[in-house]
Amino acid sequence: MKKILIAVDGSEDSDKALSQGGKLAKEMDLDVVVVTVERPIESILSIFDTFLKKTDPASEKEIREKYESIGRDLLNQAEKSIKKEGVAKVKTVVKEGKPAEEILKVAEKEKADLIIIGSRGKGLAKTVFGSVSREVAMGSKVPVMIVR
Repeated sequence: MKKILIAVDGSEDSDKALSQGGKLAKEMDLDVVVVTVERPIESILSIFDTFLKKTDPASEKEIREKYESIGRDLLNQAEKSIKKEGVAKVKTVVKEGKPAEEILKVAEKEKADLIIIGSRGKGLAKTVFGSVSREVAMGSKVPVMIVR
């Protein structure tokens, strides 16, 4: 095993997955790829349009910038946490789309030997859309560690 991919979303289980992944990477001298997947910004903007009737261009730009900064901030924190464990080689990736699909694409592209993911993500969306960790486990070509 040379490389692990850790999927993060800011949830409590995601934080536990990050911690477990960091410890494993340190003990086994593994490279780490940390990925977060954002839902498409257009879906967020459509929610604002529904409630505000129409988002003006200035507000849309502000919403877009804030939304993009959330993913960057999450990855920056994750990278610091992994490096604090003593892992030297950490790569961060932010994607947009369906979380399970994007996680699997990144795992394949990065040639990850193991995917580590929290068992429950953020928000109520998991109830409607199904479990991302389950979809990743079912679709992965490599082992998946689901952390609770």
